[in-house]
Amino acid sequence: MKKTTLLASGTFSAFALFAAPHIDRDVVTFSQDATRRVTLNHTLQDEPGIVTMGIETNAADDVWVPIGDEYTTNMVGDVNKVVEMGARTISWRPEKTWPGQLIQGGKIRAHLTAWATNAPPQFMVVDLTVPKSVRFYTSKAAFPGGFGNDIYKTSKLLMRKIPAAGAESGIGMTGPEANLTSSPANSLIKYPRRMVSFSSDYYMAVYETTQAQYSNIWVNTGVSIWAGGANPTTESGLQIGVIDPLCPVGSVYYVALRGQRDSYDWPNTTPIHAVADDSVIGKLRTYSGVEFDLPTETQWEFACRAGTFTPYSAAGMDSTLIGWTSDNGER
Repeated sequence: MKKTTLLASGTFSAFALFAAPHIDRDVVTFSQDATRRVTLNHTLQDEPGIVTMGIETNAADDVWVPIGDEYTTNMVGDVNKVVEMGARTISWRPEKTWPGQLIQGGKIRAHLTAWATNAPPQFMVVDLTVPKSVRFYTSKAAFPGGFGNDIYKTSKLLMRKIPAAGAESGIGMTGPEANLTSSPANSLIKYPRRMVSFSSDYYMAVYETTQAQYSNIWVNTGVSIWAGGANPTTESGLQIGVIDPLCPVGSVYYVALRGQRDSYDWPNTTPIHAVADDSVIGKLRTYSGVEFDLPTETQWEFACRAGTFTPYSAAGMDSTLIGWTSDNGER
């Protein structure tokens, strides 16, 4: 039995690969009624797309500046998600998130962006309690409830796009880096340094999959492959169950996640991302509409390096600066 983190990678193939959604600027209306509700109507043309909206104000001398995504987190309607072509509506209650602001007529406007579904915004949020509910956001400030809110570690799954398309990176270790492992003599054999290239971007979970998230996946998607219960984590002799909702889930079998290894041996399957329909990932794919899978070792390492070429993105060569290890932890 192995401790693991789940659902760390999502691909774009769950959405049809359309080319260029377009918003007809000539038929956009932007108005506010007596209840202070702001309504924007527009028409999405050419292809379905992901629509996001920002608000700008005329600061001075025809200079338009964003008010900040943190003031528009309560927008509803055809926004921050994949929408079909045709007439679309977005609503915003500015007094709820941007109180005390008085803007003269002609001094505020909406900035609409239509994203191709194969080139989505930076963040993706999958609701683990509502089928086919996937939202997209352009910045940390745009998240309802705040980026660090516990809902993104319990009932929702927060993912960040890794800009990997066309990138080349050195993966593995060599030279002095090899001595950082617990088995220096085997490091060059097990982790030889090599260059890899990526054909596309991908999403990685911002947080390790928590016990609450795993429990929600279990309860809401109808997984039945594991007889022990919704959360297989067993720490310090505690019984199966939600021990700490915000702690990572552990003690998960591969067969529960993807299916029997001899039939679904990642990545040696055809198609390459094939999983058992009744597995955790298989059920989550059906429930969410997103092609989740475990990350490859290369995807994981590229994301962890965060654009650097040192063993640890935030600490260069010294792992003790960013976490507890066998070198600095209590024994």
